[in-house]
Amino acid sequence: MATRRLWILGVMVVIVLAGCRGDGTSTVRPQPGSCCALDGTCTVTTEADCPGTWAAGGACTPNSCPQPPTGMVAIPAGTFTMGSPTDELWRVPDETQHRVTLTKPMYVSTCEVTQSEWQAVMGWNESSVRGTRKPVEQVTWYDAVSYCNQRSAVDGYTPAYTIMGANYDGNHIMSATVTWDQAAEGYRLLTEAEWEYACRATSTYAFCNGGITIRYCGPLDANLGQVGWHCGNAWGTTHDVGGKRANDWGLKDMHGNVWEWCWDRYGPYAGNAANPTGPESGSLRGKRGGGWFNYASDCRSASRMSYYPDGRSDNLGLRLCMTAR
Repeated sequence: MATRRLWILGVMVVIVLAGCRGDGTSTVRPQPGSCCALDGTCTVTTEADCPGTWAAGGACTPNSCPQPPTGMVAIPAGTFTMGSPTDELWRVPDETQHRVTLTKPMYVSTCEVTQSEWQAVMGWNESSVRGTRKPVEQVTWYDAVSYCNQRSAVDGYTPAYTIMGANYDGNHIMSATVTWDQAAEGYRLLTEAEWEYACRATSTYAFCNGGITIRYCGPLDANLGQVGWHCGNAWGTTHDVGGKRANDWGLKDMHGNVWEWCWDRYGPYAGNAANPTGPESGSLRGKRGGGWFNYASDCRSASRMSYYPDGRSDNLGLRLCMTAR
């Protein structure tokens, strides 16, 4: 909160100025001021401060605040418990619970990257199950970071990755040296911690909408059936993105359909941390979310698996993230 000191007739007067909480409201009322929330909503305290049309509740129409990129939702910074409790059904040992703090808000794509989105940027699509609204698959981890960079360039953002010494097999990058500029504004992959935080949307259960009761493919787990495609309901194929219920933060297909590449090298959790990005070394990269032919237990929020970064699968794609500014 800012203050201003003025001398009036020899007496110092302190004037408190309005500030922004970050949730779109002024910290001091009724002082005039304008704030933009993470999700692009705008609240002002006086009609005179509104550049558009004044609306009930102090909103401006049209909204003058920066909006989240198209197809993405705003996820706030926060602290959560990553991993699974010891009594969660069918958990595995690499899901040790620990506290993680994410200090930066982010934008996350509502759905997995589709084949039409991939084709428009990369100029090719080798997915096994074709469909413009189906998730892209059969892409290496290197392909995924390359897509992030190329889409950033198309949309006018600074690429997040530097890719050096790329070796190709046809369309696919099979090896390269990749570094991440965390100050860059461009599209990127989520870290494992960011992915689980976004998937849970504050849920502490196995799924974003509740606990798990069925491990395998059938009968269908009631909670998973509402939010994800897996071996119990996918009928042996991927499905158009966005066909299942969203989690409380508006994200879809976090459970099932296809696994999603993450930034991190795979390895044991390091314990309580802020903004973890995974081990410094390792030959495998993490993937999250489960897929269309996986058991229900593989689609849990805490479930972790890994894959070689030059590997491809008809059950593995990606989702985009951006650090909010």
